[in-house]
Amino acid sequence: MILNLFQQKKINDKYVYIILFVASFLLILPSFKLGFFGDDFSWLMLVKQNQSQSFFNILSHPQPYGFFRPASVMFFNLLFRLFGDNFLIYRIFINIFYFLCAVFIYKILLKLNYEKLISLLSSILFLALACHAEVIYQINSLNNIVSDLFTLMGLFLFIDRTGLKKISMIVLCFLVSLLCRESSVCFIFLLILMKFQLKNKTWKEVILISLIVMVFYFAIRVLFEIYNPELFSYRRYDMMDFNPVKLIHKISHYFLSIMIPTKGIFEIIGFEYYVILREIFVNPDSNLALFIAMLVFLLIFFVIFSWFVFKVLKSKLIFPILFTYLCLLIYLPAVNVSERFTYLAAVGICLLIVLSLTEFSQKFPSLASGIFIIFILVHSVTLYVRTNRYFAVSQLTYSLIEDLNKKILPTDKVSTVVLKNFPDTIFGQKVVNAINFSDGWKYFYPQKHVSFIMSDTIDNNDAGYFIFYFDNETQKFEMK
Repeated sequence: MILNLFQQKKINDKYVYIILFVASFLLILPSFKLGFFGDDFSWLMLVKQNQSQSFFNILSHPQPYGFFRPASVMFFNLLFRLFGDNFLIYRIFINIFYFLCAVFIYKILLKLNYEKLISLLSSILFLALACHAEVIYQINSLNNIVSDLFTLMGLFLFIDRTGLKKISMIVLCFLVSLLCRESSVCFIFLLILMKFQLKNKTWKEVILISLIVMVFYFAIRVLFEIYNPELFSYRRYDMMDFNPVKLIHKISHYFLSIMIPTKGIFEIIGFEYYVILREIFVNPDSNLALFIAMLVFLLIFFVIFSWFVFKVLKSKLIFPILFTYLCLLIYLPAVNVSERFTYLAAVGICLLIVLSLTEFSQKFPSLASGIFIIFILVHSVTLYVRTNRYFAVSQLTYSLIEDLNKKILPTDKVSTVVLKNFPDTIFGQKVVNAINFSDGWKYFYPQKHVSFIMSDTIDNNDAGYFIFYFDNETQKFEMK
């Protein structure tokens, strides 16, 4: 009966919004116990140091790891000035933005003439995906959610409004998105995709909006560089890999990681296999035979899945596949691989899965419903488990910093501390490194000037270094 009401469009949208809010809140709720960890400390140190800076200096300062993202810097500075380091407030904002992303996904799909039920189920599935754990559980990923939210808002306004007189809000949305994350340049590809999907859109609108946004973006960059050239030392994209084999591997990997909760699988079989596979993926030469085997498996899976979906959906699969691919396109040559790159791209896969199950339900309605429910439950449970893993990482980081504070005596000079035997990943989470660990130390103990290095190659006899070994049993650093 409920399904019939959706299909007849008799369900008011306010009930849809309530469903989406409840779903987003329940999925985010376990993270409310998480403190700061990983790159969160790098953001905290940045905004803490910016408190005495002028407004322009704050915006022109690179974000952690050196990218030009003034909107993200301004947003984090605003939150810090208003709420300090109250992590619960940050997580409430994540919940709000996560919910709004789902709402705009729902509204965009409706505007693209998908049925109300398909639009709702796609939005719910988007909320439940386990690949979003990195984005919704790490506070430093707020810029991902905000950036993609503005991209979704821009796409909705582009679809909803016609005429050249109403493009100012569309331009503003895409510009803010681009100033949050430069990877949002994918909005140009998505506008082109919408142009082909909608008959009432023109090339004139697409080109005009894209040009205005890019002109404003580069004008702002030049303005900041002129204003403060000393601070303008942003990271350049010189580390690219266009190896076709790796590109194919990455796109297959991303598609697979969206659909399958891989971290949940490693919870069962053991994270030691995750470390092995991750090393092979990052450095194929370490085990070329296994890398090729992985690549072949991914390709076979991808071909079989594509064949099945094509057989069921035929031309209907073109839009969701292209949406996902165009969102991922800018990340494919990058050396780094991260779950957060799949956040916006997951919209296409969610729509693809729901469309496939909708067609499948015409012959096997109960089985299709069961598959969808199981899919949601498996991903949701994986999200919950990963919350506990992140909590363990967070608690471990706090305890390690506190324990080291008791063992490192204050000096007038900067002390260099080498941390050896520290695991590359903790419970499958690669979130702690020398940079954010140092930032965490500076944030809690600014009076002790310590520089941390995580390396197993530095010799014990190197002068001037304090060397601590990580004990896997006690989960503490011991000086030897």
